[in-house]
Amino acid sequence: MQAAIIRAIQNKAVLEFRYASSTTGIMEHRVVEPHLLGVKSGTGNVMLVAWQTNVPPGERTWHNFAPSKIVGLRDTGATFQDARPHYNPNDKTMSRILARI
Repeated sequence: MQAAIIRAIQNKAVLEFRYASSTTGIMEHRVVEPHLLGVKSGTGNVMLVAWQTNVPPGERTWHNFAPSKIVGLRDTGATFQDARPHYNPNDKTMSRILARI
């Protein structure tokens, strides 16, 4: 899973997957532009930092996803050009960066 996410970050490939909602626990469809994969400080958990695109424009925002909770990861075949607003390639909440655009 991590290797596929790293490839997607390197290629600026749009990903889709199912992920449990933090509020309901229900698996929801997500489409994201992956920007960074890192190890979270304090917890040691690997986290994907991505811009979610399959929501209305005003609701698009940054989300952190635990790759261990991602189901059905798939490259959509689409790519994105540039980093989204407020992207921080040196995210200080990460103790180690595994991949970044």
